[in-house]
Amino acid sequence: MQATGPSPIKRWSVEALNGGNALGTIDELSGLYQAPAADKFPGNLWRERIKATTESGAYSYALATVTKTNLLISPLVKICVPGRKEQLVASSTLEDPAVLQWSLEGEAKGELDATTGRDVGYTPPAAERGKSYVLDEVVVTDPGAPDTDTFRIYLITPMIAGPAEIDVSDVVAGSSARLRPKVTIHPEDDEVTWTVLVGPEGIEPVPGSQHGEAIYTPVSGAAHRFALIEFKAFSPFRTARGLVILPLPLREYKLPAGNQQPSVSILDRKG
Repeated sequence: MQATGPSPIKRWSVEALNGGNALGTIDELSGLYQAPAADKFPGNLWRERIKATTESGAYSYALATVTKTNLLISPLVKICVPGRKEQLVASSTLEDPAVLQWSLEGEAKGELDATTGRDVGYTPPAAERGKSYVLDEVVVTDPGAPDTDTFRIYLITPMIAGPAEIDVSDVVAGSSARLRPKVTIHPEDDEVTWTVLVGPEGIEPVPGSQHGEAIYTPVSGAAHRFALIEFKAFSPFRTARGLVILPLPLREYKLPAGNQQPSVSILDRKG
């Protein structure tokens, strides 16, 4: 590790992000960081914080990400604008990242401008009347290790402008969250449903809710890094739709109040 500033670095240290002990080590004088072995952490990646403290007492942090694979893709979910090209980039430890293979699955409504390389361009479909959103999957694979080094990027393209949103609140013991659509619900007319499109199951409507709320409690130990959840409300007069993206596991994140979660909701009015 290296740091620059008006005061020399006195000490380097490494900290866990969510309490507990750091798994990596660092030489407090030289800043040489040793990542933890692959069998020391669950899942495919581990993050911890590197702290540099100067002789004056000032300090700064850097985030270290350790991955068990040659690939790391971020973000895994992206909201796109119809017809606007997005550049997708893979972080790779391969000597020649040009061998990475990209393919389009799911609805496959958009287009990739290349099928190999460290980065490719994705162009989502143009706006389409009568459709709420398009969900495409882009698959990135290291051909040398297809069983372990394969990532999926989920690209969501809303087809209707000016959507409402979904509030995320009341994270209970870091294991569940309350979801509330920011559209007016008429319990006597609307049939409200919630569906997990991607990620572990665990969505349940709140009995008797006048606002169409639901509680999401994902199955513990799931390998998914996020959940994509869809909300629908049907009535003779309209159809309301919404999507919300939740990072998993919930305990790793402090969910902001209000509508700060990545979300998109679509409202189709009939007549």
